[in-house]
Amino acid sequence: MAFIFQRSLGSFKVGRWQHVPLNLFPRNSRYSHTVDGHMKQSALYISPYDKKNSSVVNVDLNLKEIIENANNVATNIKLRQMNVNVYKLCADHKAYEEFEIALKTIEDQRKSVTAKVSELIAAKDNSKETIIKEMIEKGKLLRSEMNDLKKKMSELEETIMKRALIIPNLIHPSVPDNDKVLRSKNEDLCSQLEDNIKSHLNIGRRKGSIIYRPLSPTAFYLQGEAAALERSLTSLVSKHLRSKDYQLWHCPHFNKAFILEACGYDFADHKQVLLIDQEVIEDDQKVDTNLYLTGTSLPSFVAFFARTVVDQNSLPIKVYSVGEEYISNVDNKSFCADDLLSTRQITSVRLFSASANKEAAYDLYENHLSDLWEFYESLDLPVKLISRPPRKLRREESARVDIKLWMPSSKDYRTIATVSMLGDFVSRRLMNKYQAGQTNAYLHMTHSCAMNVTRLVAALTEYGALEKKVCVKGITNFVRRLVYSIFITNK
Repeated sequence: MAFIFQRSLGSFKVGRWQHVPLNLFPRNSRYSHTVDGHMKQSALYISPYDKKNSSVVNVDLNLKEIIENANNVATNIKLRQMNVNVYKLCADHKAYEEFEIALKTIEDQRKSVTAKVSELIAAKDNSKETIIKEMIEKGKLLRSEMNDLKKKMSELEETIMKRALIIPNLIHPSVPDNDKVLRSKNEDLCSQLEDNIKSHLNIGRRKGSIIYRPLSPTAFYLQGEAAALERSLTSLVSKHLRSKDYQLWHCPHFNKAFILEACGYDFADHKQVLLIDQEVIEDDQKVDTNLYLTGTSLPSFVAFFARTVVDQNSLPIKVYSVGEEYISNVDNKSFCADDLLSTRQITSVRLFSASANKEAAYDLYENHLSDLWEFYESLDLPVKLISRPPRKLRREESARVDIKLWMPSSKDYRTIATVSMLGDFVSRRLMNKYQAGQTNAYLHMTHSCAMNVTRLVAALTEYGALEKKVCVKGITNFVRRLVYSIFITNK
């Protein structure tokens, strides 16, 4: 049996397709394209006075609540260790309100002048011609003042919106100040494992199942038994998820910039995203398509719901997807060591749920946790369920829990799954709504990486090289046979 799966990705250019590393794995997201605490570039918000571009969505950032709770928002930002000045946002908003009052005053004056001119003209009194001309000139000056003020308001509105766009999600009360272990399994096994355990790379190379190519430091192939193990793990977790009423979705791997920005990604930082350098000619003019390769990810799910109203009877939505994921949150220099733990292209399984309110969303968040923990606990390996502190959360997350697995060769825990609570952070940016009676309300979302399949293949390869007393008794006979009869090191 010879399954051959290719895993290769680097910074290279094929024709007109420019590939740059993408980071879709959970991390502490920062916008690199910021100036003085606000976004320099945004795909979500386009000024209404921009004659060349128009907004795809009407972003609802709930500014009123942010300003009314500025102290709480500032505390949230401080806990996340982010550089965002919410008080500057409040000051700008107050200045904008003052501009609105001034504009209303000028508009009233201009209306009064216009009415007076109309009245004088209707009277047909030639002696009033001088007064009429003076009134017309005054009206022109007022109109000029209005245009100048509208321009200032437009610029200030853009500053306010771009500053508000980088304000992170509110932290959920369940989030601890520091990493907190919620559950653990087989911790005592870690100290019982052998010393000088060979890495999965050495084992895979000897078996001919993990092959690296000189294309890039992270280009590799899984073939033979390793590819079969990857396929088996994907099937195994898919079967488990279907038993928990998740439906399989085939998600798009390409998305627009505004989708990425709504999900907390910095589309302007080409160290984080894979921008497809593709030009389209329309009406003899070049048009930038701004397509990004996202792989199996949160943007791939939420793109389905952008500017969409879901029937409330269809909630909750519980779906999963299997596919490639692209990672580049580590500098290229960090990829000097060849292994499956730091490769840029992996196979992953992702979950997505949407519900009607905070309470239902929290229940789904707990369901994600329990469903995934049940699966990993059944593997009978050393695993931990860890709740992450605010400084470790991404911008769109209000809470996150990581499932970490002990790696025998490196002797540390590595993340193989995550569960993230998003609330209505993303849906407010993409107009993801559901119909609630006569009105529409925003969806509340939960998103999870159910399995980093590539990393789990690496772990099982190492566990398979241990003595048989270290048992992986919970997984299927097929996978166990692969782990013990194929990857056991000949001594």
